[in-house]
Amino acid sequence: MPFTNFGKSKLVGPLGGVPTVFPATWYIAWTDTNPGPGGVMTGEPAPGTGGYARSPVANDQTNWNGPQSGGGTIIEMTNAVDLEFAESTGDQGGASYVVGMDAASGGNAWWYYPVPGGAFPVDRAGITLIVEAGTVSLQLSDPPEPP
Repeated sequence: MPFTNFGKSKLVGPLGGVPTVFPATWYIAWTDTNPGPGGVMTGEPAPGTGGYARSPVANDQTNWNGPQSGGGTIIEMTNAVDLEFAESTGDQGGASYVVGMDAASGGNAWWYYPVPGGAFPVDRAGITLIVEAGTVSLQLSDPPEPP
């Protein structure tokens, strides 16, 4: 799972004496475009469009597993609970990525993860997007050792 440049700077900052305050709540968003390293959220539905709202998930060990060794030099953390969005009341578009944001609206993207199985259409009322527990994998790994 990729971290945005903002997320990477927050993870590495304390090593250089720059304090980081991690969000007490992740606001899980979705977007139909890859946010990329810049964390660009142009594909996120506007709040209220078809009932869309970011899904708040407390940043704690009840909702997130880890960190755990993923084998080799990988440290991994996964969602311990389903990440569930409110049922749609109309067309919201199609979810291709879920994104960890630090605010209910606006704010900063810290990480992003592709929706399993590709784009998920949320194109009418009555659809609930659920990302199952264990699906989102936040990973840190070392680069290969130089020869």
